[in-house]
Amino acid sequence: MFTFIKAQAVSLTASFIDFLITVLVVELLHCWYVWGAIAGTVAGGVAYFSLGRVWVFAAAEKKMLPQMFRYLLVWVGYLLLNASCVF
Repeated sequence: MFTFIKAQAVSLTASFIDFLITVLVVELLHCWYVWGAIAGTVAGGVAYFSLGRVWVFAAAEKKMLPQMFRYLLVWVGYLLLNASCVF
């Protein structure tokens, strides 16, 4: 149960980072909103993978490339879906 709670905390943190980066890119850098959404999704994805790997699942001692490959398989689909829906 504690792993679930940690995963939810990491998910909230990554969502906050995603939203923050999106707003900063669009409002402060005056970029197109789709680029802001993509930048936010990338930042949130990196935050989720990093925090999840180290803190939630304590898998930092395992090889990162296989973990990253499996994560990217799903995450790239999410990125494409998110960007297309925002557009």
